[in-house]
Amino acid sequence: ISRQWDALVPFDPGTKAKIAEDLKQEIRGLLAAGAAWGHVKLLARNFLVETTRSWGFRPSDFSSFEQACSIPWTLVSEELHYRKVHQFRTNRKAYEDSRPRGRRSIEGMRPMELVVGDVHPIDIHLTRAEGSICTAKLIAFLDWATGRVWCDLIAFDKRGGVNNRDVIEVFAAMVEHPAFGLPEALYIDNGKEYGFATYLDAATILTVPGFHGPARTVRVVNALPYNAPAKPIERWFGDFESRYLSSVPGWISGNRMNKRQEAIGRTVAPFGTFEDFVPAFFGLLKAYHSVPTGKQSGLKGLSPNTIFQQHVAT
Repeated sequence: ISRQWDALVPFDPGTKAKIAEDLKQEIRGLLAAGAAWGHVKLLARNFLVETTRSWGFRPSDFSSFEQACSIPWTLVSEELHYRKVHQFRTNRKAYEDSRPRGRRSIEGMRPMELVVGDVHPIDIHLTRAEGSICTAKLIAFLDWATGRVWCDLIAFDKRGGVNNRDVIEVFAAMVEHPAFGLPEALYIDNGKEYGFATYLDAATILTVPGFHGPARTVRVVNALPYNAPAKPIERWFGDFESRYLSSVPGWISGNRMNKRQEAIGRTVAPFGTFEDFVPAFFGLLKAYHSVPTGKQSGLKGLSPNTIFQQHVAT
């Protein structure tokens, strides 16, 4: 445990090893319970004092004995990874976000081989007809192989959320578009607004616009809970907001608890109405599809439109 403690107590090596193992388990338990560094050292020292005395050691100088039972910082630092247990129990999202991840490659993937869908709030203030403030919702589908995004905006006259009907309309419009079509696999959340995906296989054999033709299976993949970073569309949302939407008047940033303010106590002036914002948004989306990406991205510095045209030519 420490040179002082080892020299002071008269136990045989087997007993000392048993006490050291019990102490290690105590430190792990304290860290897993969320105790701070200083508290862990103090409580572990008290544990070592009581454990040593329970094995029959009676020190002549108790203050020197307590000093000898001080816990070396190395014993605590070697077990710090047990703090992850506390994080798992109390803050699951932070635990999942901190997990190491592998980087997937799009090498060899075909357009629409895997499409990722999600709904995202647009952090730009808009005005309703009666003058109240609102924000729009974005329903988006990302073609992983090319980086192209098919999406539409929706705003509510009063409080409300995106439902199955809204997502179906955007999905069906993508299926009918000649440059997109029906995905081979669809990667989505577990939210109720994606309940339609259960019936995609049945829809492909119905003779309705956008779905008619030879039947084929659409593989539906549901994301694991607390695993948003695994979906590339989440990274696209963040990138599109930081590179494009943050320059739009009315942007309030993604932190709703600490919104941008023009002055203290005065919120950001709205962009305008929803009808004003729609063409501005799709103008930015058109720019995204045409602008070359960074070298570190999976598109190797090319724009989504260029990648798609390469697939068409091939």
